[in-house]
Amino acid sequence: MTPEQLRAAAKVMEAAAEGKKLESRFRGSANWKDASFPGFDWISNEYRIKVEPLKIPVRLFRHRLSSAIQPFNVLTPISPDWEPCSSAIDVEVRE
Repeated sequence: MTPEQLRAAAKVMEAAAEGKKLESRFRGSANWKDASFPGFDWISNEYRIKVEPLKIPVRLFRHRLSSAIQPFNVLTPISPDWEPCSSAIDVEVRE
């Protein structure tokens, strides 16, 4: 392993020691999976700290002059031509 690979591996192992969730995949695979109790086979597998999804509050709005309905992030200012027509829900955004 190169010094940079060793530093990256140390960060993952330290995160595991702190109880953070990890993911693993076979080298060359595109699919990450949860790694509950990784044995750290650095030759065959890659590991990373699990990326937690970002939650954005979203609400549906209806345009006052038409029947159009559009979702908006509730934190984004919008035109007064739009009025809320639902309660807010959290939408998970993943990488």
